[in-house]
Amino acid sequence: MAERGFWWIGFLFLFIIFAIIVLDIALFISLVRPGDERRQMIAGKASLWSFIGLVGCFALRFAENLIRTRRKEQGISQEELAKRCEVTRQTVNAIENNKYDPTLALAFRLAKELGTTVDELFLYR
Repeated sequence: MAERGFWWIGFLFLFIIFAIIVLDIALFISLVRPGDERRQMIAGKASLWSFIGLVGCFALRFAENLIRTRRKEQGISQEELAKRCEVTRQTVNAIENNKYDPTLALAFRLAKELGTTVDELFLYR
């Protein structure tokens, strides 16, 4: 039963992302039509912020999966990584599940322990 619930949540998430993309495209198209310049400016700002939010969402999901993937590739448990970085296991879990943004110092410690750079670990490519 839990798998069905998870599937519907994933479907709902994809539907919302699709709707945002469609609305963003509609906003861009409305910018091309001649008309009120003020309306075009408002639509331009709205589509820009919508696009930035969408890219930010994908960037956070990418970083979350990259930390988990790097940790598992090296065979390191959350507990072990937490001890090496001098934090609790719950902190590592929260970072991997996108519920906590690490401090800069912790981001550098995580990157060092996982044998990568902060850019590779947290920036979307």
